[in-house]
Amino acid sequence: MLAERFKEQVAPALTKQFGYGSPMAVPRLAKVVVNMGVGEAVADVKVLDQAVEELAGNDRRSPRPGSRSPISSSARECRSDAA
Repeated sequence: MLAERFKEQVAPALTKQFGYGSPMAVPRLAKVVVNMGVGEAVADVKVLDQAVEELAGNDRRSPRPGSRSPISSSARECRSDAA
């Protein structure tokens, strides 16, 4: 999908704009990474599930949610004091 569009539309436009003499001189896509900040997932895990579904609709590949960062011991102590 993205690779096809790059070959058919973007590469010829780059060749014309920058005057590349060879198709091999056109820069290539190596990797596409899509990041999505979901700060609300700390309080509600369902938000993360909704974000995964939303990203799956935009791309053919299924998204892999990253691991959650652990709460540091100092933050845990602050939270237990506040409660």
